[in-house]
This record gives sequence, structure tokens and C-alpha cells, in this order.
Amino acid sequence: METAETKTAPMYTAEVHTADMHAGRVEGLPDDAYWQMTEASIELRRQGAAEGKAFNDGRRAAADQFQAHLRQIIGESHLDKYQAARALQKQTLKAARQNIVLGRESAAQFDALRRRLVNESHAFLDSIGVDRNAFHNLGLDYAGKLAALFDRTLGHGESAPAESSRKRNHTFLPPFSGSSSFAHNFFSKGDSSDDMTAPTFNFFLSFQTGEMGSSTACAVSDASDYDESSVVCRSAMRQWFQMPALGQVRVSNLLEVINSHYSGSVYDEWGWSTIDLKQGLRYYAQVTSPTVGPRVYYYPLVGWQNEVTDEDAPAWSTQRWPAGQNEGMFVQTVLPGVIAKNTWVLVDVGVENSNWFLSNDVTVTSHQTARYWTKNIGLSSTGS
Repeated sequence: METAETKTAPMYTAEVHTADMHAGRVEGLPDDAYWQMTEASIELRRQGAAEGKAFNDGRRAAADQFQAHLRQIIGESHLDKYQAARALQKQTLKAARQNIVLGRESAAQFDALRRRLVNESHAFLDSIGVDRNAFHNLGLDYAGKLAALFDRTLGHGESAPAESSRKRNHTFLPPFSGSSSFAHNFFSKGDSSDDMTAPTFNFFLSFQTGEMGSSTACAVSDASDYDESSVVCRSAMRQWFQMPALGQVRVSNLLEVINSHYSGSVYDEWGWSTIDLKQGLRYYAQVTSPTVGPRVYYYPLVGWQNEVTDEDAPAWSTQRWPAGQNEGMFVQTVLPGVIAKNTWVLVDVGVENSNWFLSNDVTVTSHQTARYWTKNIGLSSTGS
């Protein structure tokens, strides 16, 4: 089944989406193995929902702690002045942008206004005794906690070393047994007036042709205190395999690039703003039946990450790898768990596309596509 539909999150929320969590029958597959796969798919969905909930709960707790520390740095007696100054500057910048659209002001005039407001914001913070370094460091600490939270929840998995030499595998070509997908998207506005679009994603999945991947997008403008947007997509081909001997599942795959474009822009709106933006890819494999094993991210080929922490960084738009390139790209590793001879296993082989930012008064756009042909999947037992 092919899917290329766009999903959009509603106002402030966190959602989990699963689709195509299925694999068809193959010759020789017994009924009990097929029903085990059905039960395992339910468990896979449950685990995805649990990961999403753990991330959401942890993120709320971190946000509450951050806001408490922020109030301490500003000082309770200055909160009203601080919020009024922020609102006035935001209104001024919004009106100036509208004047540019209407042709009443030039981009150069807008930049001059922005520089003046930066100086005014510094003077204002100094006048109420705010330690700007402490504020900046608080934002960095918050971003670090959220990144660690992701690694413990939505990004949790094992890293397995990629084997340097090829082993004898049974090689499967398209069409594969099935496909699977998972997505979690989240966004939170620092202020209700922020112009923040919900994170979006597309899946590209066809087990008949081996196409798999996703595209993701996050954005905010007229930003305020710590707007956050996040979308994580996993897409995979699924393949049945009967274990020829007692052992662990050895898996390999070869991918061909269709589209690996990533782009984005950041723009400082306040003067002591901060941005932490990450666009990342990771390649993984997972036994998903008869029981659900851990996700294994290939190492050292764990993927790729673009990180932006400079609020005045230039815009970027490029292809990570050219279309038609074979990605690596013969990847081979061993999955955890010893499985008995003649057991039918279902293995997912896929790519994870993550797109996230935490913006403190920085306008952001972030787009990423990870789309591939799965040329083949190789499966064997370490015992054979």
C-alpha cells in the first residue's frame, strides 16, 4: 500500500501516528506465525505510544522547571515590565514586516530598526538587573535537557557495530513482505500570538517497489520565549524470514537515494536570542515478530545531523547526497536476541527522519526529506 499523505498537528499538542503496520503472508508461513505478527504489531504500537507519552510528560516537567528558573532570573517584581517590553517590541517588528510587504519600508530600513531594538533590549535588561549570560545559559541547559529526553524516549535504541565484511545472506528484492511507519509530532508556543505553523510530515512507502522515507517541516515566525517544534518519522520495509539455524538475526540492506534535500533559515528577532535546531537521519533495523526487539541503529553509520546554534546563521538549502547514489552503502549488523531454528521472524529495515528546534525569539524554517529505494534486504542467522 502506497501512502504519500500529509498530516498536520492541531494547536498545541503531541500526537503519535502509525500506518501500514502490516505484512502479508508468504509461502510456507504458518498461521500461528501470522497471528504472532498481528499481536506483535499491537505491541509495537503500544511501545510507540508509550515513548511519545514519556517524551510529552518529561517535556512538560522540564518546561515547568525552566519557567520557574526564568522568573527567578528576571525577578518577580520585574515580570510585568519584561512582558510589556517584549509585547511592544514584537508589535513593532510585526508592523515593520507588514510595511515591507506593502512597499512602505525597505529591507535596509527594517534591518536598521531591528538593530536599534536589539540595543534597546540590552539596555532594558540591564536597567532591571537581568544577568543576560545567566539567561542565555538557562536556554542552553534547557535545550540540552530536551535533547537528552529525546534520547531516552522517542530516540531510544541500541547501537550495533556495522560488520566490515559481507556474510552470506538470503537476499530479498522488491516486492517486500510489507511496510511500517511511525510519527510523533509536537509543538508548543511561547506566546499565543506567535505565528507558528504545526509541524507536518509526508510518508513515502511502497513495499511493492521498495520506496520508503518521509519529509518533515517545522516553522515559527513572530517568535517569543522558547517556541518548540518537533517531528520524528520512522519508515521501514518489512521482510519475513525463516531462521535456518539457532542464532541472532544478521541483517543487511542497500539503499539508493531518491531525495536527500534539507533546508532552513533562522532570524534573530530580539538581540539576546538563542536557537538550537537539529535535522537528523539514522538508519535502523528491528525484529518485530514473533516478539518486538529493540531498535538497532547502525554504527558507525549512525546517520547524519545538521545542527544550528547561531541565531544569525545564513540560510541553507542543499542535497545531502546526489540522487541515484547508493547510500553506504552496504550496511550489515546483528540484531539482539537468540532465535530458534525454523522460527519465522519479521524484520523491519528503515530510516528515521527527525526535525526539531527550540527557539528563543528566533524566526525559524526547517525542512528535510529522506527518500530512498530499498534495493535489497539480506537476512541470515549467525548460527549458519
